[in-house]
Order: sequence, then structure tokens, then C-alpha cells
Amino acid sequence: MKALIAIALAGCCIFGGVLALAADNESTSKPSELDTLLRQVADLEARVSALESRLQPGPHLLDKSMPRPWLHGHPVPENWSRREFNGMPYYVVPLHNDPNRTP
Repeated sequence: MKALIAIALAGCCIFGGVLALAADNESTSKPSELDTLLRQVADLEARVSALESRLQPGPHLLDKSMPRPWLHGHPVPENWSRREFNGMPYYVVPLHNDPNRTP
């Protein structure tokens, strides 16, 4: 019985030693992988900044500074229909006079 316990204890010690060596080998390979990933992140950040510097600002559709003549007392075109929804006015603009429309 004592021999069986001694063999089991020795087996556990050997198994623990093998696991410790395997964990040590994995930890030495991680920094190289980490360095590779950090280098990739730095390259991607440089690429993003280069692309953002080439980006041209486009027109904003909902720009507050755009002139809206119907808000300042100017007449709206006759073919626009003024409607109201929840107290907010909106205009229905017909497309039959649109030069880009295909018949």
C-alpha cells in the first residue's frame, strides 16, 4: 500500500514538472508573438492616419448653415405642397419636372 502511494506521488511530481516545463516554453514564445502584434497595430495606426489625412470633407446634407429660403419668408416653388406632421411642417416636392428622371 505504501509503495502504491509512493508511486502515485512520484507520478504526480513528474507530471507537475512536465507541465511546468511546458508552461515555461509557452511563456518564452509569447513575447515574440506579442511584439509581432504590437508592430502590426503600430503599422495599422500609421496607415489609418495616412488615409485620414487624404480624406476630403464632403458636403453635409443637414448642415445648419445651408440657406433654407422657406424658413426666411421667401416663397417656395408653386409645385411644392406644404404639409404638417406633429406640428412640424414639411414639403412634398414633385418629381415630374426633374430633368434627371427617365420617362
